[in-house]
Amino acid sequence: MVLIIQGIDLLPPDNDFIDFDISTVNSTAVAIIIHGLEGNSHKAYVKGSARAVNSIGIDALAINLRGCSEEDNLLLTSYHSGKTDDLELIVNHAINKFSYESVFILGFSLGGNITLKYAGEEFLKSQNKIKAVAAISVPCDLKATAFQMDKTSNYVYLHRFLKTLKKKSSIKQW
Repeated sequence: MVLIIQGIDLLPPDNDFIDFDISTVNSTAVAIIIHGLEGNSHKAYVKGSARAVNSIGIDALAINLRGCSEEDNLLLTSYHSGKTDDLELIVNHAINKFSYESVFILGFSLGGNITLKYAGEEFLKSQNKIKAVAAISVPCDLKATAFQMDKTSNYVYLHRFLKTLKKKSSIKQW
C-alpha cells in the first residue's frame, strides 16, 4: 500500500521553508525527486517517477524548490541550477528524521543540474550518503541553453517560463 503525505515543511536555518511530498511504501530507501524549472511535486513526470520508484519498493520524496510550492516563500531566496544547500538539507532530513538508510536522487532539467552539482560535492566530501543519482534532460551548458531558448522557435517554451518567473518576481518586489 502506498501512503502519500503532502505538504510537509522543512524549516531551513534561514527561517524560510521548503515543501516536499512523500509517497511511502515503508521502505528504508528513498528516491528524492527534483523537478525542473518552474515545476513542482504535482507535475505528471514527478508523480510518475514517484509511482515508478514505489513500484520497486522505494519511497519517493518530491521536493518543491523554493517558490514552487502552492504558497510563496517568506524570503527573497529562490532556487537556481547551482543552489545545492536546500538539497543537502533535504538529504540530511531524510536520513535523520525518517531514518532512510539509502538515498537516491533523480533530477529533471534544472533539477538535474542541482543533482549533478550536489553529487560532485558529496563525492568530494566522501560522505557516501548517496547511493546513486540520475539526471534527465539536463541543460549542462547554461549559456548555450539560454541562447537556444531565446530563438523564435522556442518562444512558446520561453514565454511559459518567463510568465511564472516574472509573476514571482513582482510578488517578491526584488
